[in-house]
Amino acid sequence: MGWCDMLSPSSSLILRLMAMYVLASAQTGPGSVIPIEVDNTNCGKTYMEALVPQIFPDFGRAMMKGPQWSFVVNDGGEQISMALDQASENGYELRKVDGKLVIRAYFTAKGLQIFEKPLKTQSLYLADLQLKNDLSSVAILIHVVMICVPDPVVCSKTELVIHIPKFTGSLVRMTVGTRTYLPSRHYPDLEIQQGFDETRISVLFSSPLVEEKYCEDVHNASSRQNALPETKMTFDVRGAEFSMTIEPVCQCNMVPLCKDGYMDVDVSAGSTVPVLNLSTVQLRDPSCRPAGVSAGGLQYRIPLDSCGTTVKMLNGQLVYENEIVAVKRIQGGITRDAEFRLTVVCYFNGSADPLLTVQMNTKAPPPPVLEQGEIQVVLLAYPDVQYSRPYGTRDYPILKYLQEPVYLEVQVLNRQDPNIKLALNDCWATASPDPSTAPRWDIIVDGCEYEEDNYKTVQHPMSRFPTVQFLNHYRRFEVKMFTFVSEGNQLTDSVYFHCSTLICASQRPDSALCSRSCPSGFQGRRRRGLRDQSSPFVSEVLMSLPGPVTVQNALH
Repeated sequence: MGWCDMLSPSSSLILRLMAMYVLASAQTGPGSVIPIEVDNTNCGKTYMEALVPQIFPDFGRAMMKGPQWSFVVNDGGEQISMALDQASENGYELRKVDGKLVIRAYFTAKGLQIFEKPLKTQSLYLADLQLKNDLSSVAILIHVVMICVPDPVVCSKTELVIHIPKFTGSLVRMTVGTRTYLPSRHYPDLEIQQGFDETRISVLFSSPLVEEKYCEDVHNASSRQNALPETKMTFDVRGAEFSMTIEPVCQCNMVPLCKDGYMDVDVSAGSTVPVLNLSTVQLRDPSCRPAGVSAGGLQYRIPLDSCGTTVKMLNGQLVYENEIVAVKRIQGGITRDAEFRLTVVCYFNGSADPLLTVQMNTKAPPPPVLEQGEIQVVLLAYPDVQYSRPYGTRDYPILKYLQEPVYLEVQVLNRQDPNIKLALNDCWATASPDPSTAPRWDIIVDGCEYEEDNYKTVQHPMSRFPTVQFLNHYRRFEVKMFTFVSEGNQLTDSVYFHCSTLICASQRPDSALCSRSCPSGFQGRRRRGLRDQSSPFVSEVLMSLPGPVTVQNALH
C-alpha cells in the first residue's frame, strides 16, 4: 500500500482543509509559511514515530492536482530531497490516524543520524525531517525531529539503568510517570550521571518508582520483570526542545523449561559486554556439550541426573540445580573476557527461580598519583583516537568495557626545545595506585609493545598528527582494556597506568631507546629500569594517570 492509498481523505475533509488554507492565507498574507513543529518521539524496537497534532491537507489522489509536497532529510551534513514514493522506499512511512498524520522512520532509513557508544553496544537514532506543501498563497512546513534509543535499558540484580549515548543534544529533564527530574539535582530514588560518552540514569529496584509486572519468557512460562512507568526524556537540540518517550522495562526473567527429565535453557552471545565468547561456556561437567550451537548463542538440554546437576529436598519439593559459566582465558595475571555465570534452578513441579549474575563493583576513586622529574612529563588518557581533548581529573574514574581501547599519551610540558626527544622506556598497569606494587601487567617494554600480550599495544606514529608543533615531545598509543584476576577471580575493577620515559638529546642519538621508538632486537636484552650507560638522555621521568580506568561489566 502506498502513501496515497493510506492517506485518501473524504470529500468533506478536503473542503474543510481548503477552507482552512483560505483562512490562513487571508490572515498571513500571500507567500506566507505556516510552521508546524513536531517534538515528541515514540521509541520502538525497530522504528520510531511521531504524531503531527494538526489536521492538514492530505496526500490523496484527489489532492494531486493541487498541493505539491516535498520530503527532505537532514543527515547532519547535507539535505537529502526525496519524492514521496522514494521516501517510502527509503525507510519512511506515513499513516493517517483519526485525521492526523503519523510519521514513522525505521532504523534502516536513509539519512538518519546515528550516534554510537564505543564497541557499538548501543545506538541513538536521530531523524531531522521536513515536509513542505507549497501553495500559491500559503505554504505549510512540518518540521519533525525524532530521537530514539531502541534498547536503552540494562538491568542488574539490584537496579534498572537507562543508557543514552552522547549526541548533539543534551538532557534537559525527564518525566517518569507523573514525576519530573532534572540532571542538575540529586534525588533519593533516581540518579542521573552525564559522562563523556553517555548519559546514565539508574533506579534501584527498591525505589517506589519501580513496578513489578508479569510476563512470559521464551518458553511461555509465567515470570516477572521490573519496569518504570512511561518515561519522557526531553533534550535540547540546537536550542530547541525535543522528546523521546520510552517504556523502561527489564527483560523477562529467564526461566528454564523443566520437562521430560531435562532443563532446557538458552545462552545468548549478547548477554555480556564485550560479547560472550561461546567457546568458553560450559556446565559444571565440562564434558557435557550444548544441544545446539549458533553464532547468536547456545541451547542447553541439561539432564536432571547428570552433567553436574545436583538435587535436594526443599519444602517437600525436589530442587534441581546446575550452573553455566564462562571460563576466562587468563594471560599472565589479566583477562579481557566478560564475567558470565548463570545458575539454573528447576523445581519438580515445573516452577523455577533462576539467577543470572554479572559481577559489577563500584568503588570510590583512589587519590591520583603523579611523579615528576626535572623536566615535566605527563601521562594522559583520551576518549578517542583523534586525541583532540584529554580527560580531566574530574572525569576519573574512566569507565571502559573489557577489550575497549584506552587511548594514552605521554607528553613533555612547557618546553619548546626542538633538541630534546621523548622516548618511551616502559609502560605498565597495576591494580593499585602505587606503580611499584604487584600484580603488574606490562604494556610497553624497552619502547616496544609487550610481546607476550595477545592484544598488543598499538603505537601511533606522530606523523599522523600534523597539528602538533613538536612531534618529538609526544608519544601516543592505545591499549585494549583488561582486568586483574587471581585464580580466576577478579581482584579489582580498577586499573592504574604508569610510564617511565627518557628525555633524550637529539644531537647524540646513539642510544637504542633514543634513536628508535621500538628498537629491533633490543627488547629483553636489558633488565627493566636499568639505564643504558651510553644513552645521552637528559633525564628519566616516571608518571601515572591522574586516576584509574574502571572495568564496566554489564548485561547487554
